[in-house]
Amino acid sequence: MASDARGRAALQPMGWVETTAWYGAGGLAMLVTTATIIPALLAIGARPRIAWFAAATPVFAALVLASALALAREGVWGASPGIVRARLRLRPLTRGDWRLAGVALALSMLGAGAVAGLYALASRWLGTGLDLLPAPHFLEAAPLQAGERWVLLVWLPFFALNILGEELAWRGVLLPRQEACFGARAWLVNGGGWLLFHVCFGAQVMLYAAPMMLAQAWACQRSGNTWVGVVVHGAFNGLGFIALALLG
Repeated sequence: MASDARGRAALQPMGWVETTAWYGAGGLAMLVTTATIIPALLAIGARPRIAWFAAATPVFAALVLASALALAREGVWGASPGIVRARLRLRPLTRGDWRLAGVALALSMLGAGAVAGLYALASRWLGTGLDLLPAPHFLEAAPLQAGERWVLLVWLPFFALNILGEELAWRGVLLPRQEACFGARAWLVNGGGWLLFHVCFGAQVMLYAAPMMLAQAWACQRSGNTWVGVVVHGAFNGLGFIALALLG
């Protein structure tokens, strides 16, 4: 990292090229994973949810590794834990942070509901009869049967890696550097790039999730706290997965 006139560490701005490289590489990895590895696992009899956990785990682990390498390149990795936490904006949540997380989560759910409603109206008007899919094509939406609840236990460590891997990379590493380049509009760049990462989920799921991705990126920039992203992302994804797993 460079230093400003007062000797404090100053982040290198992250522009369009590097932003696209990060999200594009992640999106490509997800696309390859869902197009090749998941079908191969399904072909040998793996359950769709287990296939998703097994195939996507290396991608999210790679995000954690990429974040560590990025911090090492900045000269932060290997410093004191306090310096690393400060760089990643991992500070205790204040009441204001919790309020922002609540607002972002409410906007996420209202936005998802509005998108689903508008999609249903457009589908009826066009006569397509197509419903908005709440889950990607490779992840079944059917509820778990009584003897399958163990899948939730397998999901928990995967869920933690998913949320922390993405939030450390997208909000901890990237967002502060995007702010140094794009200023107050950085959350739009961050949320838009996050959508690119999810291109393998298909256009319908991306439409459904877009309000959350933008609201969450806004709340993270507004608060300057990566934990806000963890709370919103974890609540939205976690509640959605449990609802699909138990209710279908």
